[in-house]
Amino acid sequence: MPRLHPLLRFAHWAATGPAWPWLALILLGAGLARAATVERVTLSTPFFFYEQNIGQEVDPEVLVVVHGDPIYAAITRREFRLFTKQGHLAIRRFAADDAEPTVQPMDRWPGRVNRFQGPPSAWLRDIPAYRQVEIQGIATGVDLVLGERDSAILLTFVVHPGGDPKMVRLRPVATGSPYSAAAPVSTVAAYQWIDGVQTTVDVDFVHPWTGEFDVALGSYDPSASVFVEMTTKSESRSFQPAYTAADASGHLYSARPFSSPVVCGEISDDVLDFCSDVHVAGADAEGNPLFSTVLGGAFRDRAAVVHPDANGGLAVVGTTSSEDFPVTPHAWQSTNAGPIGDGPPHAPKFGDLFLARLDATTGDLLYSTFYGGPADEREGRTSWRDEAGMFVLVVVEDGFPTTQGAWLNPQACPDCSAILRFDLVGGSPVYSTMVPGSLRTLSAHSDGSVYAGGSASSDVPVTPGAIRSERGQRAAYLFRLGPDGSGPIWATYYGGPGPTGNEVSDIVANAEGGAWVHGLWDLGPSLTGEARFFRYLSRFTAQGSEITRTDVPAEGNHSLLKGPGDGVWLHLFTGSSRWPTTPDALAPLGCGPWTSHLYLMRFQPNGALTFASYLHPLSSSTQYRPFVDTRGGFHRAVEGVVERLGTEEPTVANLACAAHAASRSNNMRLSPGGLIMLVGTQMGPAVGVSAAVTNNRYPTELAGVRVRIGGQFAPLLYAQAGQINAVAPYSLTPGQSADVEVEYLGTRLPPLTLPVVKYDFALFSQDPEGKGSAVAFHGDGSLNSPDHPAGPGSIVVLYGAGAGVTSRPSGDGEIANGAAELAAQVRVSYSPDPIKVLHAGPAPGLVNAVTQIIVRLPLRIDRPGIVNRFEFDRDTFISPAGISVR
Repeated sequence: MPRLHPLLRFAHWAATGPAWPWLALILLGAGLARAATVERVTLSTPFFFYEQNIGQEVDPEVLVVVHGDPIYAAITRREFRLFTKQGHLAIRRFAADDAEPTVQPMDRWPGRVNRFQGPPSAWLRDIPAYRQVEIQGIATGVDLVLGERDSAILLTFVVHPGGDPKMVRLRPVATGSPYSAAAPVSTVAAYQWIDGVQTTVDVDFVHPWTGEFDVALGSYDPSASVFVEMTTKSESRSFQPAYTAADASGHLYSARPFSSPVVCGEISDDVLDFCSDVHVAGADAEGNPLFSTVLGGAFRDRAAVVHPDANGGLAVVGTTSSEDFPVTPHAWQSTNAGPIGDGPPHAPKFGDLFLARLDATTGDLLYSTFYGGPADEREGRTSWRDEAGMFVLVVVEDGFPTTQGAWLNPQACPDCSAILRFDLVGGSPVYSTMVPGSLRTLSAHSDGSVYAGGSASSDVPVTPGAIRSERGQRAAYLFRLGPDGSGPIWATYYGGPGPTGNEVSDIVANAEGGAWVHGLWDLGPSLTGEARFFRYLSRFTAQGSEITRTDVPAEGNHSLLKGPGDGVWLHLFTGSSRWPTTPDALAPLGCGPWTSHLYLMRFQPNGALTFASYLHPLSSSTQYRPFVDTRGGFHRAVEGVVERLGTEEPTVANLACAAHAASRSNNMRLSPGGLIMLVGTQMGPAVGVSAAVTNNRYPTELAGVRVRIGGQFAPLLYAQAGQINAVAPYSLTPGQSADVEVEYLGTRLPPLTLPVVKYDFALFSQDPEGKGSAVAFHGDGSLNSPDHPAGPGSIVVLYGAGAGVTSRPSGDGEIANGAAELAAQVRVSYSPDPIKVLHAGPAPGLVNAVTQIIVRLPLRIDRPGIVNRFEFDRDTFISPAGISVR
């Protein structure tokens, strides 16, 4: 290496000298001794099934209705009708013209299926439903089996010996509809069973671009049946309900919009707008279906929340614009008094609230009523207390019906919210009243009083002795409304002296009549003019006195939830991966994207913090809902997975996530030769152990810890109960998946399965969060920083990980000697003039998974800033850490 040799000598000094302490901040860490446990329920029995048509479809030709993803499909003896989420309708004929097929249901779905749509005469209970349906004789010697794969429709054509495989087809029906050209299938495969062994048969679509899905088979054994599989285009991962409630026995419940085949209008010339019904689902503690119930009318209906009660009921609250939404014979309000029909697709109008109660085991409709006035109304937060019924916070316009003796009526409070207390068992309102302020949250007490809060941009009433009696420009507003709704027990402004940011976000009432309150506190501008906020968690007495106020991190979205006893959970997202955790944490470090980690705290009734932990991701997305059961147990769920947290149970070992060792981000992926940081509990010794290099290589066993990645033992740099730093094997194959498995003292933990990508690059950071200033050095050996940036034409040495394989093979975990270079073509971007890459390869003197990139800055830099954009071949990466230039 003639010309780069002096630079490499400098780089070797930088790597073995000043760089080491900085990299040690990332590669080493402190651990914890014991952890809480989680119980993960995977809903392996999806809410996908074929309903027998017993009247829910007005077309008598429809045999079964498909419940699942795609949104809606109906099957006749000859046709397959598919409505997609993009608003298209595809109709395909699958049976020969001269065939007389018969239908044979298979594999009964275990839950109970109900549809309450329109008047009571049209209600259907316990509809027969099946996991599979066979349509026999769609052509001579050809049958069709309808099933499910990944929550999409699976069509399996069975060509028996003597049957004609050319009859395996989906032909468009000439309806003149502009939507009929939508492609209904995405994959095709064929196989045979020969002597008990499944043998693949070559197959392909003949002419899908014309809308006709005929198939052509390669060679096959004509004496055995041929199975040809097609799947519909799955438009979401799964049609699992997103559970948001649980009862004391662990039963899970959800309420969500459910698209119907009823068209509410057109979004564009070729896209339909489908109305929505309400889907309520229940499952037992193991995830097995209890029921699937649909509530709906002729227009758009929307569910908001579900709440189980102690008497076997399930409260459901939402809004409806349907005149014929199902209400029971003794409904308090039998007609929809609000706007009927629909508005624009992206801004629909809703008429009245609906309040319903279902049987929590069968999903049967026990009671349902409209409630509302002539204007558009929308439900807000709700609270259920077995002793007091359902409380609903309502966003109203005008004309909302209030009861006699209410605190305020619509005429006295034109810009207010409303609170409705309704007895779903008795079927009547206890009170309905307008309340002042722009409210966001409420929580009911067992005596029937209710706490509510939000903010106030105009004057609202406060009671004598209020904590804050003057509003200022905008203040948080908090009150406790009496059990009869006639007025507040106490009411106060709340918050700091700042003008705009005070608010109450969440309230949880406790058994003593007091409440926990969470929100945002505005301190006003600093001397430099910057806004200053913090989030607070306060406790109030039943009489409205503040007992304590605790600052909590003011990052991300927060949720305050009722905990065991009179405690509370505070769940939030944070950009920091290094907040303090308690010894029983599930994950001692952040396990999310570098901008958003999941964090959970539990406070006792006396305000003591007794649990603090990061939470590992349930999937690659952080979009899930936390909720609690009726005993205050914490749950979180995404579609298909529910996780229960147990902090009082025996500790178990746990591998939470595999994060990038440089960016600290859990990208849910691996790269060949990448450095990863495994986060979990009881994965190794309580006191961390750093590995020693033997024969120029890091060991694959350290302090009783071994890590398998893709079946190979990985070199280890550091091992401790909460954190393991390892090197991914260079032999991993991009485009495939690999299991990451930790073994400690002979005990294997359940593995993580992660995809393998070619590159996953990020720079090491001087900050333990993986952000900010990168570990990078100037030509004089000084450290780059915002106070010491690199100038035009200067040379900078950077250190990162995840750059992929090298041009000549590198051994896993070896100490680099400077001879190898990266296989990828590396580019570094910033200013109009290119940044010249002088060298890119494993850092000499360090484990070869650490990449050293030496760059020369251009002679012209158009602006001061950060260099953190890297390209490896055609893959672009924005590193959370970067180097400062001027």
